[in-house]
Amino acid sequence: MIPLYHDFRGETVVIFGGGSVGYRKAQRFATEARVIVVSPKFDPRFADLDSESIELIRAAPAAAAVGSWIDRCEPALVVIATNNTENKRCNRYSSLRTRSTSEQCCYVR
Repeated sequence: MIPLYHDFRGETVVIFGGGSVGYRKAQRFATEARVIVVSPKFDPRFADLDSESIELIRAAPAAAAVGSWIDRCEPALVVIATNNTENKRCNRYSSLRTRSTSEQCCYVR
């Protein structure tokens, strides 16, 4: 495990996956960043989170569509928090699409 430190104040974090892992990641990043969670369904605990910093989008984009989400949202970080095999493949694709080499794509299982 390698700890990474980044100031996310004023940044956007996009999370693909609305299950328990997506919930934990959204909860953590919402303390500093604007968080967009994209998922066809959401863990019920999302209702308890701060709605000002978290936007829930009900969608199930294919891996090939992840690039357009990144282009649209311009996130500092993309988190893949899904057990969907096709979406896991978007990790490599999305890491190539971020705005700069200092930005990271994270795959969470």
